[in-house]
Amino acid sequence: MDGVAVAVNTSIKKQFLIAGCLYLGQFLVGYCTGWVAPVLAKLQNEEETPLESVINDAQSSWIVSVMALGAIVCPYFSGYLCNVIGRKPCLYIGGHILLLAYVILACTTRLYMIFVGRILGGVASGIIFVINLVYIGEMASTRIRGKKDEAMANLISLGRQDYIDEIVAKANEKPKSNMAQLTEMYTGTLGIYFYLLHTDHPAADNLQWMALVSIMCYFLTYFSGFGIIPNTFIGEMFTDTCRGFGGTFAVTIGWVSGFGIQTAFGYMLPALGPHVTFWIFAGLCALAFVFSLLFVPETKGKSLLEIQAYLERRSIF
Repeated sequence: MDGVAVAVNTSIKKQFLIAGCLYLGQFLVGYCTGWVAPVLAKLQNEEETPLESVINDAQSSWIVSVMALGAIVCPYFSGYLCNVIGRKPCLYIGGHILLLAYVILACTTRLYMIFVGRILGGVASGIIFVINLVYIGEMASTRIRGKKDEAMANLISLGRQDYIDEIVAKANEKPKSNMAQLTEMYTGTLGIYFYLLHTDHPAADNLQWMALVSIMCYFLTYFSGFGIIPNTFIGEMFTDTCRGFGGTFAVTIGWVSGFGIQTAFGYMLPALGPHVTFWIFAGLCALAFVFSLLFVPETKGKSLLEIQAYLERRSIF
């Protein structure tokens, strides 16, 4: 029994070592997403922009969302390739495309090249994200699969840390449409704060801390639930023969939703006001909670074979 325990511990250590290498890709995906937060401010500053002229609000909104547009189509290509040439070569391809994207973004002085770089970054992120989910879902032991997905989500969050700087800097200001990348702050508390700010209520001056606290609470809850569990399901709920395509389709739905939200966010703020916008997003989160409560099965502690057997027996509706 001691020999078996040692072998199991050694296997788990190897799994974490391999996962640690894969997580570098997740960090870069997060960094590619959060890259726009500090850059948009420079592109709208006449003294700091490398472009011929400053960008407007519509252009800044598209700079944010066009990454998701590039990521929508690419996962299907990578889902096919991962079954033809293997998982590792696909990761190499994604890494080289991401390198090319950053070289373009670092050297460009043209707006259209920023769009090209962002699209390539989305393509690379789509490849890396899908392949990592499939790879970790196949490799991870049952008892640590959730921990690895949690670490994956945390690395994405770490890569996006520039969001936090932008949020804190804007905590005392009314949001502008060039902050379309901040669509994740859809909490009811933020809606209340921005409503008070929007109506110039005297209490708003004493509640400036509310925005920051709400953001912190959001990240704590998001990366303990909605930000992790769907990724875990992608690796668990598909059979070996369709895991690549199934994971690709699931990730594509996420990217399509992200593209729609990021594009619409910049138009919703001036039309509806920040308070109504965040209340709408909070309502969507509430609907997601109800759906998860009623229809999402529990897979904790189950092997992949047990999960497949469970899904065959159970009707979703």
